[in-house]
Amino acid sequence: MGFGPKLFLRRFFERLDTTPGQEKAIVAAVEELVAVGKGVHKDGKAVRAEVAAAIGQPVLDEGALAGAEAKIQASFETIRDASLGALRKIHEALDPAQRRKLGELIESGPRFAHRWRGHPYRCGL
Repeated sequence: MGFGPKLFLRRFFERLDTTPGQEKAIVAAVEELVAVGKGVHKDGKAVRAEVAAAIGQPVLDEGALAGAEAKIQASFETIRDASLGALRKIHEALDPAQRRKLGELIESGPRFAHRWRGHPYRCGL
């Protein structure tokens, strides 16, 4: 798997004290979500081209715009469904204490963002 989801999730695994079996299930769920996201991203490039063509005409092509809107809506639904599916699989893999801890981690938000404040490369100095 390399530097993909497992590396990103390592900190969560440590904090949740997950077993190798739990980690395997969680990584699989995240990898499925990432694969769906890559497909949606690829489709988004085609939609962008359609929107560009529709808006670049002397008269706005409402039909093409409506078609692009439908594809965008379908992409949102695909991502939503994949995200909820991944969350269900992750929830199922964890025990009650781990679920509670993960809920607390999610509620508190990302911690890494606080480290970047004041860094000369981040504030334009």
